[in-house]
Amino acid sequence: ANLGRSGVEVGKTGKIGQPRENFHPTVKSIKIMQFLIELANIPSEATVLDPFMGSGTTGCACVIEGRDFIGIEKEKEYFEIAKQRIDYWQRRTEEENRNEVSRLF
Repeated sequence: ANLGRSGVEVGKTGKIGQPRENFHPTVKSIKIMQFLIELANIPSEATVLDPFMGSGTTGCACVIEGRDFIGIEKEKEYFEIAKQRIDYWQRRTEEENRNEVSRLF
């Protein structure tokens, strides 16, 4: 199975599955990366660069925090995982924003 750093399995079809255990040697949670973005005091208009993107955890955190992101990954397998994970968080964040706006009216 292809596992992203959050432990989410990404199958050959690109569908995101259920959380699973992840044995990647440098696993980081999205929450940790969100905290580090805040701790680094990165302005909201800044672009975050991750030259070793891996499975895209920093990109996911940037989407959630409303930051622009550039990720670089040389391994195609990890790039595809990162793309799926970041796309998932973009869709989820957009949906949450739409729901929040509709609650206002």
